[in-house]
Amino acid sequence: MTEEERVGGMLEIEELAAGPHPLTGLEVTFLDGDPPRAGRFAFFRLDRTLGSEREADTDLALGAGRADATTLELALAAGRSVRRRSVPATLLEPAEALLTLLDVSGSETATDSARVWAAVLTAGLGLMARGHLRPAISPSGLDAWRAGPLERSDRALLEGLALAMPPVGHCVVLDARRVPLTVHSAEFLIEAAWDALADTLPRTAAAAAVSGSQLFSATSATEPTPCSGLRLWLEEASAGLDGDASFALRVELPGPPEDETKGVLQIASAADPSLVVDASELFSMPPALLHRFGTTVERDLLLALRRGARAWAPLGDLLRQRIPDSILLDDDLLAELICEGASALESAGISVFWPSELLHDGLSLRAMMTPAPAAVAEAGFDLTSLLEFRYELTLGGEALSPEEIDLLAEAKRGLVRIRGRFLAVDPELVAKAQERRARRITAAAALAAALAGRIESDGEVLDFVPSGAVSDMAERLRRAGTDRLGSLSAPGGLLADLRPYQLRGLAWLAGMSELGLGGCLADDMGLGKTVQVIALHLHRVEQAGGDTAAAPTLVVCPTSLLGNWERELTRFAPSVPVRRFHGGNRDLARIAAGEVVLTTYGILRRQRAALAEAGFAMVVADEAQAVKNPMSDSARALRSVPAAVRIALTGTPVENRLTDL
Repeated sequence: MTEEERVGGMLEIEELAAGPHPLTGLEVTFLDGDPPRAGRFAFFRLDRTLGSEREADTDLALGAGRADATTLELALAAGRSVRRRSVPATLLEPAEALLTLLDVSGSETATDSARVWAAVLTAGLGLMARGHLRPAISPSGLDAWRAGPLERSDRALLEGLALAMPPVGHCVVLDARRVPLTVHSAEFLIEAAWDALADTLPRTAAAAAVSGSQLFSATSATEPTPCSGLRLWLEEASAGLDGDASFALRVELPGPPEDETKGVLQIASAADPSLVVDASELFSMPPALLHRFGTTVERDLLLALRRGARAWAPLGDLLRQRIPDSILLDDDLLAELICEGASALESAGISVFWPSELLHDGLSLRAMMTPAPAAVAEAGFDLTSLLEFRYELTLGGEALSPEEIDLLAEAKRGLVRIRGRFLAVDPELVAKAQERRARRITAAAALAAALAGRIESDGEVLDFVPSGAVSDMAERLRRAGTDRLGSLSAPGGLLADLRPYQLRGLAWLAGMSELGLGGCLADDMGLGKTVQVIALHLHRVEQAGGDTAAAPTLVVCPTSLLGNWERELTRFAPSVPVRRFHGGNRDLARIAAGEVVLTTYGILRRQRAALAEAGFAMVVADEAQAVKNPMSDSARALRSVPAAVRIALTGTPVENRLTDL
């Protein structure tokens, strides 16, 4: 190589590194090998030919020092004919190519062949992750891992990838001396690439150390390990896995007049996956139909059953039948098949199909509230009362009986049949369901859980089923925001025309106060929060009738708003007695039934005891953002004044945290 060529190659490598993606413009194909791990991925450019200027392979940057150079003979379409063409190429081992190609998904400049081969390797990794690899013997008698068995979905994916593969992705000429030119099919090369992955990834130094042998663990293609002595066993173990038929055990639940579950052996055609028959029909079907399952289907069936019987012994009953048909499955055998047998059969190339009604994953835990004490059901709904709930185990939303829970607890296999369904047993769920200890929560927490339908307990979130007064209160709360909106008219004695949104605010405040919960009215400044509270006070006076203790209201506000409250009350509700508890003549004696007492946050802090003993039915905190810090002295003083209804007014939006509410 001349100095000019070397410099030119280095410059182009730098251009690739600085470009959008190192695979930009590179085509990709696969060259199969024996053993499979000897296969190589080839990277080349169609705009390069042998003898061209700067022939040095610029794609060596891909190999990170482990790439090999070669020349490829390609069969490429040229108009209506196919032409032979030689191009320089870079070869990468499967593991190296895997790291290079998996990075292609985010590139917009990669070629179609690079994208499809990246998808091929991704699919191959999926096969390996699911354990779809098996020992085999290569054509030259060497140990080899191969991908498989391929399920129906895998074969469908294989067909889709082959259809997406552009011609340049499998265009290497097999024999330059033959005419016409021949190349491998896309399907063949994709399966060969999967085999190369399967023969590369499991081979690690750790695997060799554990096995103590190079057989099926040698990490390099230059360390071939002959295994001709295992040929018969390997061929028998693999026979039928890649044939024209696939085998499965179909579980059928009993139906009249039968009374036992059975597993039916069935066969599907690889050429036509929709063609599925019971194995018992195989020996009586017409030759034309039988041919669609392959010429060796009877041998493949026998070998599949022998593999299956080694994986799960009960399947051996089919080998003793003159015509393999079905095996009976009692509850113990069915549970064994679900827990262990199905995965073992899958590894032997026999799928297991389940009826949808057999397996059920609906076993769950929920919190069921015990009947609430009478104190909670009384008027006012004491949010500080303590309530109890217990765990309850459910299946499909229906509670299991204590006997059924005990049956789950005694299950030995982790699987038990209840109500005609098999359930996987979670010991922790069952243990919690068997507890007799009740858990305590406040009525406020129970009400929140009832509204949300969920509760957090012992670090997990469970469905919550309320009862009694809590259930009633939750339902009344849901209705409070809808049923009464617009249905409540302005009370008598109010000398103001309420706007529609103010009537809705009045209805909501009245609904909350009747539930004994209160609320936060956060209308913007100037929208008339004061007149809504005055209307609420008059409404409560009307509702109280002759009850002199039901309607007195305390309004706590900044000093600058005392005069405003007094003027508004005098203007809009002249019949309401108003008293200032502020200044030198502070007096709380003989508060009238419908009276409103006005005070400030400063007076509240200093005389909280006197205000707490006055017996207010409703406390209103105006400009409540002043007490949003629950640890402040003003907030503590406000909470010390008992009242059945507590209303907060603020025109300042909640700025940072919902806890401000």
